[in-house]
Amino acid sequence: MLDGFAPSTIYNSSSDRVDSALNEVLNYPTFNVLSASAVEGGIINFTVTKCGSGAASVSYQTLLRSADSASSLDFSWLTGTLNFGISETSKTISVQTTQDSIYEPNETFLLTLYNASSGSRIDAANATGTILDDDAAVFSIANAGVIEGGVVKFTVTRSGGGSVVQSVSYATSIQSSDTASANDFVPSSG
Repeated sequence: MLDGFAPSTIYNSSSDRVDSALNEVLNYPTFNVLSASAVEGGIINFTVTKCGSGAASVSYQTLLRSADSASSLDFSWLTGTLNFGISETSKTISVQTTQDSIYEPNETFLLTLYNASSGSRIDAANATGTILDDDAAVFSIANAGVIEGGVVKFTVTRSGGGSVVQSVSYATSIQSSDTASANDFVPSSG
């Protein structure tokens, strides 16, 4: 017999000791954190939730794993503790990201929860912060004209993404709304 409970006995009443003990265990605070993202230069807001009853606290920090693509300059390094009151169920951790003008893939880092207060636990300890790049190059081409028999020169303009060498493919074509015919020019592509 364990602490006054008979083996193989079914206890059904919410007033019996088993249900009371289970309710107490099941209502211990548990913590979860959700992954989040923002455009570089913005703020990534991670939501930390507390389920269960009671006041509790949990510590957090930002980290870089070997699989992460962000650098230590891409976001603010944070460490701290969240203190939840009895009725509080969520809090936000805000991480400032750094604006740059480098065209690059989206970058990631880790926010991790640890050191939950006594009587509470962490169900989802890790969340990925994704920094969305906003430095992609945009290419545009201006209309051009020429007197028949001349050479048409189109101007292609690139904006953004100026820190890396980039290229764009081109091809001449005739659309249904165009007035030129296939005999009016020599097709070109590259």
